[in-house]
Amino acid sequence: MNSDRSIAILGGGISGVTTAILLQMIGYRTVLYTCAEPSYEPDAARPSEFATLHAAASVLPHSVSSPNVARWTGISREFFRVLAARAGCGVRGQVHYEIFEDPVLAMPAYAESVDNFRFLTAEELSDTRVPRRSGARETHGWKFDAFFCEAPVYVRYLYLLYAEIGGRVLGPAGNGGLSDYLALDHDIYVNCTGVGAHAFLRSATNDARCVDAPSEPDFEPLIDPVPPKLIRGHYLRIDTKGVVGEQPFSYNYKPLAEIYRNAAGAPADVYCYPRSDAWILGGSRQEGRIDGGRWVGDQTVGEEIEFRRRDGGSLAVPSAILRLNADILLRVSNGRLDLERMVRDDPVIVSPAIGYRFVRDSESDSVRTGCSRVEFGGARKYILNNYGHGGSGFTLSWGCAFDVLQMVGTVVDRSARAVMPRGWARSDVRYDTVRQALANLIARLVSREA
Repeated sequence: MNSDRSIAILGGGISGVTTAILLQMIGYRTVLYTCAEPSYEPDAARPSEFATLHAAASVLPHSVSSPNVARWTGISREFFRVLAARAGCGVRGQVHYEIFEDPVLAMPAYAESVDNFRFLTAEELSDTRVPRRSGARETHGWKFDAFFCEAPVYVRYLYLLYAEIGGRVLGPAGNGGLSDYLALDHDIYVNCTGVGAHAFLRSATNDARCVDAPSEPDFEPLIDPVPPKLIRGHYLRIDTKGVVGEQPFSYNYKPLAEIYRNAAGAPADVYCYPRSDAWILGGSRQEGRIDGGRWVGDQTVGEEIEFRRRDGGSLAVPSAILRLNADILLRVSNGRLDLERMVRDDPVIVSPAIGYRFVRDSESDSVRTGCSRVEFGGARKYILNNYGHGGSGFTLSWGCAFDVLQMVGTVVDRSARAVMPRGWARSDVRYDTVRQALANLIARLVSREA
């Protein structure tokens, strides 16, 4: 294998561009292949397939299950700490609240991976500055210091950063199938295709040139045996820059099931994330799939509100997304921010949208970060996977990219068997070393701009 050849990153979402930056920064030559780059279009006009631009983008592991979540979150947090010190990149620190009306609470798995985590006292929960529904009998929960990414700003910044360090961005190869990429002059491919990952890998099975040849038990089969699943999320972009309190904050709030529930009858939560250009209100986590362009899966339980889209169409959104959030924000702002009245007076400030998050349907590990080896036209090729992050793509981005970096090292050096997470020897690349390299890189860019 010629290790001087460039590494192909397949997929230009948050996982793809973060992985490309990390590999390029550490000294590998990379090419990022993507069907779509981040745009400046309004949320409603962006393609739903490019889920990265629809994310609320809190650094908090939601809608994902993996034994590695805490470690990945911890690594990502250190990278976001560096980025948050850089003005203009779309990353900041803020207080985040997780509030529940159900008193049965367990310590979340991510508690040790965030800063200043602590449960809230009854006195603190009664404070009007803490999110609470007006009719709630009692609330429970915690808060911590979180990082938040303004998705459109942050992703565009990453693309600029990638270009600054010599990365190349190209459109899809051929018809965009795996075989079209394997025919290119790369030895290592990192599969970050997200929602299309399952079908993308399977597309090579009918090509006689491609033979799945793990030869060693620790390499994974090319085809993913775990079924894919989509999570559909509704959200509202409210074009207001009204500030609640002295500092920005965010929250996830879960009322009782009788107030808002999902298709399984369990309590569902709403959230609010303030961006500099708007407030992002959600949410829903509906499981299903898209068949012939139609959604087949969980439907909204209870009332919906029809909102006009800026493209001339309309979209029905669970009414709780507006009404519960409006109730909470009215209370924490001491009556200054009345969203329901604002929407009635000026409906055009609301942009409804849907985003789709891909997750592997596995109870044990919904994220796939492992290595496959194939023979293609007689040449040995390695496919490293990095997909299945569910609603935690931003949260896990740097942590998973760091694992890809280590997998690439084991493939290039042949010093260990390249498989993850079971049994493979980690390379000696430390994330604090890479984190410092990122800080140095940003410092150089800042001095160049000055």
